[in-house]
Amino acid sequence: MAIGPAGETGVRFAGIVSDNRRTSARGGAGAVMGSKNLKAIAVRGSLPVPLQNASGLFSLRRELAALLAGWSNYEHWRRWGATPLLLSASQAGMLSTQNFREGSWPAVANLSMITAEREFWVRHAACAHCSLKCIKIGQISNGPWRGVIAEGPGYSAGAMLGANCGIADFNGLMKLISHADELGLDPIAAGNVLGFVMDLYENGILRQNDLDGLSPTWGNVPVLLELLDRISLRQGIGEVLSLGVKKAAAAIGDVAVPFAMHVKGQEMAGWNVPASHDFAIVYGTANRGASHQEGASVPEQHRRTFLDALGVCRFVYGAVGTAPYQRALTLATGLPGDDSSMLAIGERIWNLEKMFNAREGFRRQDDRLPSRITSLRFTVGPKAGATFPADKQDSLLDKYYADRGWDQQTSLPTPEKLKSLGLDKLVAKN
Repeated sequence: MAIGPAGETGVRFAGIVSDNRRTSARGGAGAVMGSKNLKAIAVRGSLPVPLQNASGLFSLRRELAALLAGWSNYEHWRRWGATPLLLSASQAGMLSTQNFREGSWPAVANLSMITAEREFWVRHAACAHCSLKCIKIGQISNGPWRGVIAEGPGYSAGAMLGANCGIADFNGLMKLISHADELGLDPIAAGNVLGFVMDLYENGILRQNDLDGLSPTWGNVPVLLELLDRISLRQGIGEVLSLGVKKAAAAIGDVAVPFAMHVKGQEMAGWNVPASHDFAIVYGTANRGASHQEGASVPEQHRRTFLDALGVCRFVYGAVGTAPYQRALTLATGLPGDDSSMLAIGERIWNLEKMFNAREGFRRQDDRLPSRITSLRFTVGPKAGATFPADKQDSLLDKYYADRGWDQQTSLPTPEKLKSLGLDKLVAKN
C-alpha cells in the first residue's frame, strides 16, 4: 500500500493505492500517511489467524464460491465489471455530468464497455481469491497516450473523470484515470474538483491569469492532466485546489461557493440526485460526507455498515446477500451471526460515528445537499425536466431522523437511543 506525490504533499483528497491498483481513496487517508512521512506499507504474513471454527469457515468459503457462480449476473460481471453502469446511469438520468448540471451524457456511448472490450482491455483481475474478476486492466493502443496502462473504467472513476469533466474520448478518460492513480489521488474527488474548476472558468469566475495561464474547458484532457499535476504538487492554482472544493471555494470567494458540490466537505460522487431522490439521503446522511456507498434507508445503512466492518465486497453482497457473512462472523469469532445481531452492530457503529461528527459541530444543516441540486432542472436525456425541490429534501430528512429515533431539529441521537445501544458514556456529549 503506497501513497503518491499527492499524499506526500498533503493533498486533502489523496488516497492509498494498493499493488493491484485498488485505492483507499475517500477522505484523504493518503494525506494522513504523508503527514507521518510514511510512503508505503508492505506486509507478508507468516502466523496463523486464530479461528473459532476453521473447518466450518473453509467449508463456507466453498459454499459461497458456488453460490456466487450461480448468480444470474455472474457472467455479466465477469465480462464487463462495473463499466455498464455508465450507460445505464445516463439512461436513468443519474450520471453526474459537467459538475452535476445534468443527469445524462449523450457522449457516454464513447466510454462504453463495448469500446473498452474492443479497444482497451487486456486482462481481467480480481481482489484476493475472488472468482468474479470484475477488475479490468487495459492498455491504450494508439494516439498520444499509446502504451499507458490503466484499470477501468469502473463507474465512479468513469463518471467523475469522464462525464463530469465533459470527456468524450475513451483514451483521454483512461489517461486521466491512470494519471490520478499514479499521483495517488481519489479519482472521485479529483473529477469533482476538475468539474468545479471548469464550471468556474466557463462562468468567468476564474480566468487564465488565475489558473497559471491554463484554459480548462470541458473535455480538454491535456489541460486537466496539467491541473492534476499542479494539484498533486500543490503548485500555483493547485495549492488552492488541493484543499478540495469546499475550502477552495471559500478561498476563491463567495461567488464560487454555489459551484462546490460536496456534503460535509466531502466531494459528491458519480450519481446525480434530481432523477433519484433517494440519493439525497445517501449523500446527505453519510457520516463521512457525500459517500455514495451508504444506502438510502436505515436498515440498508446498518447492513452496509456491518459488511464494511467485516471488510467485504459490496458487489458480492449484492449477489449473495448477508446470510453467508453472518455465518462467517460466527464461525470466525463465535459472536452471534443473525439478522438482529447484524443490524444491532450496524446501528451501534452508525450512531458512534454520528456522535463523532456531533462533537465536531455537525448538525442537521450539514446533511443538506448543495443548493445547485435543489435549484436545477435537467434539460437533456430521458429524465429531462427532473428536479429535486428543497421541501422534498426536508421531508426526506424528517422521516429519516424519525426512523432513526433522532431529534428532527438537530439531527442528533436522543439520550434514549444512545442508552439503548450501550453508548451511555456519550449521552452527556449530546
